[in-house]
Formats: sequence, structure tokens, C-alpha cells
Amino acid sequence: MNCGQNRNLVMARAMAVAVQRFKLDEYLKYDDGADGRYELVDGGLEPKRLGTGKHSQAT
Repeated sequence: MNCGQNRNLVMARAMAVAVQRFKLDEYLKYDDGADGRYELVDGGLEPKRLGTGKHSQAT
């Protein structure tokens, strides 16, 4: 392995972040204490985007 490959490997490991995966029952019980809404996508939580214009007024 050359220096460039080694550096890339070190950077990739440093950038790795543990992502918590949820099952449906865990997602339904999840409460982070904030008012945010999330979608369950492939076991991960994705923040729901806010609507704009009249869409933001729909409930």
C-alpha cells in the first residue's frame, strides 16, 4: 500500500460514523425530546422536510 492509499484508508476510517438502525417498533417509540418529525428509511431516521408556502399550513 502506498502513502496515498494509506492516507485515504485513514481518512475513511476517521469519517465513519456509527448509525443507529431502528426496527419499526423502536421507531414508533422513539422520542428525541425535540419537535422534529422523522421518516424511517432503510432502518435509519431521516428528518422530514418542512413544507413551503401553502403546503406548510396543511396538517
